[in-house]
Amino acid sequence: MLTLTLTLTLTLTLTLACAQAHKYYVALSGRRPRKKQGCVQGDMRRSRRGQWMLTREARAPAITRFLSRPLPGEEAADGSGARRDLRGFLLLPRTGTS
Repeated sequence: MLTLTLTLTLTLTLTLACAQAHKYYVALSGRRPRKKQGCVQGDMRRSRRGQWMLTREARAPAITRFLSRPLPGEEAADGSGARRDLRGFLLLPRTGTS
């Protein structure tokens, strides 16, 4: 988190911790999802190189709601006239660390 002052950092941290503000993430994908909207949930576990992995267990699940929409495609860079379609995702973490 990058803020200008320590006071602003503390205020923003407390606001997010007390669930007075919502955190959203935006993502792009070139592939179609299996579902256009829904929920992803499962336990988070450390995997290789310090990255996190979502497991199917549900002892202390991280839950994230998502919504996807098609975005206008653009012409491929090779000049073939093919269109490269993208999908936009809006992610709303409900529980767990993010």
